[in-house]
Amino acid sequence: MSKKGRIAVVLMLAVCLLVSVAAATMHTEVENPALEMTVRVGYDGLITYGKAFPVRITIRNNGEDFEGRLGLNAYISAKVYDRFETPVSLPAGAEREYVLAPSVYAKQEIFTAEITKDGEVVCAVNAAPARVVNPSAMLIGVLSTRPQNLSNLNIDKDNDTLGRYEMWQTIALTPEMFPEDPRLLNSFGMIVTDDVDPAVLNGKQKEVLEEWLHSGRILLCGGGAAGARAIDYFSDETGLKLEGMTTSEDVKGALQRSVGRAESGEKILVSLAQLDGGTPLVQDAEGRGLVWRSTSGGGRIYTSAFEAGDAALNADNLMHYYWQQMLVNNDPDFYNTVLYSGNDDQGDIAAFAGWSTTVKARSRMLPAMMIAAGMLVIASLCWLILKKAGRQKWMWLVLPVLSLVTVLCLVLLSGTSEANRPMAVIAENLIQDVNGNIRSYRGISAATPEYGRHMYGMEGEKLRVRNYDYPEYDEEDEKKIEPATLRTCYIVGGENALTVQSTMPWEMVNMTCETAGGIEGRIETAIWMEEDGLHAEITNRTEYRLTAGHVITNFGYASVPDLEPGAKAETTLIHKKLADPQNPKYEDGGLYIGEGTDFYSMVCAALGYVETYDSNRDRDQNATRTTMINTASNQLYREKNGGGYVSSEGSRFIFSAVPERLPEIHLSVDGEPVNRMSIFGQLTTEMKYLEIGRTGVVFRAAGMDMPVRVETDENGRPGKELPAAQQRTYYHPLNETPTFRYDLSGLKDVRIDKLRLAMESFYASEARAYALNTVTGVWDEIRMNEDIPEPGNYLDGEGRLYLQFRPDMNEMYAEVPTPMITLEGRLENAAN
Repeated sequence: MSKKGRIAVVLMLAVCLLVSVAAATMHTEVENPALEMTVRVGYDGLITYGKAFPVRITIRNNGEDFEGRLGLNAYISAKVYDRFETPVSLPAGAEREYVLAPSVYAKQEIFTAEITKDGEVVCAVNAAPARVVNPSAMLIGVLSTRPQNLSNLNIDKDNDTLGRYEMWQTIALTPEMFPEDPRLLNSFGMIVTDDVDPAVLNGKQKEVLEEWLHSGRILLCGGGAAGARAIDYFSDETGLKLEGMTTSEDVKGALQRSVGRAESGEKILVSLAQLDGGTPLVQDAEGRGLVWRSTSGGGRIYTSAFEAGDAALNADNLMHYYWQQMLVNNDPDFYNTVLYSGNDDQGDIAAFAGWSTTVKARSRMLPAMMIAAGMLVIASLCWLILKKAGRQKWMWLVLPVLSLVTVLCLVLLSGTSEANRPMAVIAENLIQDVNGNIRSYRGISAATPEYGRHMYGMEGEKLRVRNYDYPEYDEEDEKKIEPATLRTCYIVGGENALTVQSTMPWEMVNMTCETAGGIEGRIETAIWMEEDGLHAEITNRTEYRLTAGHVITNFGYASVPDLEPGAKAETTLIHKKLADPQNPKYEDGGLYIGEGTDFYSMVCAALGYVETYDSNRDRDQNATRTTMINTASNQLYREKNGGGYVSSEGSRFIFSAVPERLPEIHLSVDGEPVNRMSIFGQLTTEMKYLEIGRTGVVFRAAGMDMPVRVETDENGRPGKELPAAQQRTYYHPLNETPTFRYDLSGLKDVRIDKLRLAMESFYASEARAYALNTVTGVWDEIRMNEDIPEPGNYLDGEGRLYLQFRPDMNEMYAEVPTPMITLEGRLENAAN
C-alpha cells in the first residue's frame, strides 16, 4: 500500500472511531450536585409513534443562579436523531418544570435530557418509556377525577366488539397535565370531560382546546350531577342550559335502541341532567333527552345527560362500544376523519414552490462594468500624463495598483450583493373547508450562501422540517444502533426556531408550518345544475382582491373575473361534446358530462399547464399552482369523505384563486431577516353544491350518494344493514351476492328522468347487475353505464333504490367495487 493509501486508511479509522465514540456517549449520564433533574416521559410513561407526546423535565437548582439550555435527544431513524431544546433560567434554590414535545418514528428505548452551558453538557439524565401505544390508535384524553371509570372506551384487537379493526386508547389528563402546546393536543382525536370543570384550565389551555375543537375534533361532555359545570362551560357552543336534575330507568335500553341493538331489558336508575335547548339525538321512553350533538367550528360536541363514566352503565359491555357505534351511525365520514387524525405530519398539504418560483434580486453587473470602465479610464489618463512627463516606466507601478483597487472594489461589491444573502421561496396554500374555516399551509424552501449550522425562525409560527427519510433498521444485528447524526434541533420557549446542518453552500432546507386563519373572512359559493349546464356563484367576503380565479369540477372548468372585496361573480359551464375523446381538448366554460374526464385533468386545463416530462417542467409556475390546487382539493375531499382513500370518481366542485396580496411573513436565518423572498399564494374552497337547482333541475353525479350494504332473505328480498365492519370496504366479493341500498329520500317529489349505474366497464365482464323493481318486486337485470329504462319504477315510496351484483358463470371469486349512480330529473312542482 502506498503512503497516501495508508494515510487515507488511518483517517477513515479515525472518523469511524469518532463516530463510535459519539454513539457510545449518546446516552451517558452526567451527575451534577448543583442541578437535580427528573424526567417523565409521555403520559405516565405512555408514548406512541408519529404523534407528539410530552416529556416533562423538572430541574432544581441547588447552586448559584444558572443560565443555560435544556435539550432532549430523540430517535428519528436508527442512525439519526432530532434534538428538542429550550433556554433554562433558574435562580439559586429555584425549581421549575419544562415540557418538551418530541415525536418519534423509530423504536425509542431511551431518551436523554441534557443541560448545557456554553456548549458543554453539565448534567444529563436518561429516561425510558413504560409502554408504546399502537400508532393506529385514536388517542382519547380523559379529563376526569375517575379516569378508570372510562377505561371501557379502550378498544384494541382483543376486544373489537364491532369488528371494525379500529383502536381507541384513553389517556388520563389532569388540569396540571392538560397540554398548552397545540402539537400535543392535536395528537388527540377526542377529549372527554366528565366531572372536571374546564374553567379550571389556564388561559393558554383554554385557547388551545378551542382551536383543537374547531379544527375538527370530537369533545364528549358528560353530564349527571358532576357534569353541570362542564355543560355550562360549553353552553355558548352547544346552546344547552342546565335546568335541574332527574332520573331514568330506561337509559340503558334507550342507548341500545339508538344504535340498533337488542334491548337487554335491564333497568338501571341513572341520574340525569335536565337540559334545555336543541333537539336531543337520543331520548328515553319518557322523552327525556340523553344525548345531544352540536357543531362547533369544524368539530363536534356530544353532550350526555348522564355521566360518561357512570359506574352502573359501564359495568358491562354497552359503553365499551356505544360511542363508537353512535359515531359510526350518525357521523361516519366525520368520525373516520377524526379516527386517523393526530399524526405529526403536514407535508402532504403544502406545495413547495422550489425552482418554480424565482427570487428577484437587483443585478450588480452594471456597477461592476462601471467600476472596470472607470479604472480603465483612470489608467488611460495616467498613461497620458506620465507619457507627457516622460515617465512611462512608472506605469509598471500604476497598473498593479489600479488592478488591485479594481479587484478590491469588485470583491466589496460582490460581498454586499443580494446574491450573497439568504433567500427563500414560500408557497402559501390557503384552504377553506365546507364550514368556512380557512387554514394556511406554508411550504418554505430556504437557503444560505454558507455551509454549516443555521437557525431558521418565523415570527409567530412554529416551523417543522419536511423530510421523507424512512427509519433505518439493522435487521442482521439485534443490537441497537445508536444514532450518531443530529438532523434537526427544534428550539422552543420564546425563539420557536430550528437549526439545520447544511453540508454545502446554498443547500435548500424544506420546512412547513400550519396556522389557523391565514386571511380574514371567507368565500361564499354555490353551484347547481340547470338545463343548459352548471351555474356557479362566488362572493368574496375576504379583505383581499382575488385574481386568476377558476371554478373547477370533474366535468369542466370556467374562468372567474377578478373579485374585489365584497364583489360577486357568476359563471356557467355549458354542455359540450369533445371533438376527439382520445385526444381531449377542454374549453373554458365547457361542461363534459360522461366524457371520461377527471379532476386533475381539469385543473391542468384550467391553468394552461400541459404536463410534459422535460427537464424544465417543474420551472413552470402553473405546475406549482396545479399541485397546490390538487393537494388542497384532495384534502377537502378526504375531510368530507372520511379521510384516507380519495376516489377519482367522487365529484368535486371547487373555486380557486390567487390572493393579490398576503399577510406579511417574517422569516429569519441566524437571527437576521430574510429580505430575498418570493411568496406565492393560492386559495381553494369547496363549493356548496345544491342538490336541486334554482329552477328545479336535479343532477347527481357518481360519488355524491354512497350506499349501504344490506342482507337479503331466502326470497331475495333486501333486509337490514350488514354490520358496520362490512360497510366501509371498497371491494365486495361477488360470491356473496352483495346488495346495496341507496337512500334518495332527500329528492322527494322529484321526477327521475335518467338513472344509470356508473362503474368501470371492466366489471361488466365479471359481474351482472340488477335493480329491484318496486312495482313488480322482481330483480331486473340492468346494463352498467347505460340509462335504466323507466327509472321511476326502481325507487320505492321512501326514496330507496336497491342494487345487487351476481357473479358471471366463470367469475365466482371476483370482486366488485362499491357501486355509484348518476341521475337526472326535475322537481315535480317546479316551474320550467
